[in-house]
Amino acid sequence: MNAPARKRHRTRYLVNRKLQLGVTLRLLSILLLFALFMLFECYLSLWPVVSSHIPEDVMPELLRHIGFRLALFGIPIAFVIVAMGIVLTHRIAGPLLRIEAALDALLERGEALPVRLRKNDELKGLCLRVNRVIELLNEKGAVAKVDPKR
Repeated sequence: MNAPARKRHRTRYLVNRKLQLGVTLRLLSILLLFALFMLFECYLSLWPVVSSHIPEDVMPELLRHIGFRLALFGIPIAFVIVAMGIVLTHRIAGPLLRIEAALDALLERGEALPVRLRKNDELKGLCLRVNRVIELLNEKGAVAKVDPKR
């Protein structure tokens, strides 16, 4: 009796470190700029009213408390954004890696297996087109071996 086929799960989420971290850090910087802009807007609109009702001797403690709360919530949120960015970019970087490998095999050996993607991967339209090209070239034997160093 044959053992049931096991699903292959990828445990490495950084398959294209430069692409994934670049996109994630850009996303994080955009969100940070947005948060700073909103914080500045809140300061401009609320601080004149709040500061007129708070005694001077309480002000340093209040500012320290506000800074602590911003750090307490901001730092974990930044980690969550980075983690989500890596997971989401993995859905693009993984298919790109598979498509590149299939095209390299096609150029080096003259034939390649179709590219298969996971259920939640992006770039499915591109993958379908690449698979069609691979299929057509495999049928015709039309791919000449190319020196990959060129």
